[in-house]
Amino acid sequence: MLMQPPFIFFEILECIKRIFVFEILTVLRKLAMKSYTEIIAINPNNRSGKPSIRNLRITVADVLSYLASGMTTKEIISDFPQLTEEDIRACLSYAADSEKHIKFISVG
Repeated sequence: MLMQPPFIFFEILECIKRIFVFEILTVLRKLAMKSYTEIIAINPNNRSGKPSIRNLRITVADVLSYLASGMTTKEIISDFPQLTEEDIRACLSYAADSEKHIKFISVG
C-alpha cells in the first residue's frame, strides 16, 4: 500500500516557489532601474560642480533636503515636474553610496 506524502511537503514546495518568484521579481526590478551614475551628473559649470540631476539646476542636496523636511516624492515631482521617481531614488542611492566612503578620523 502506497502512502500519501505528508501535507507539509506540499507546503514546503509552495514556499520554495514563492521565494523563487520573489527573487526573480527583485532581480528584474534592479535591472529595470538605472544606476544613479546614469542620472546624477557633476558638472563644474552647473551649480558650482555640485552633484545634480541630469544636468538640471536641481542638486542631490536639494532633493534630499526636501525629503528630510517631510515632502513626499509626489509633492517634489509636483513642484518640479521635470523630475521623476527614478531621479529621486537616484539621489537616495547617491547619498547612500557617498556615506559608505566617509572616513572618520579620531582627533586627540
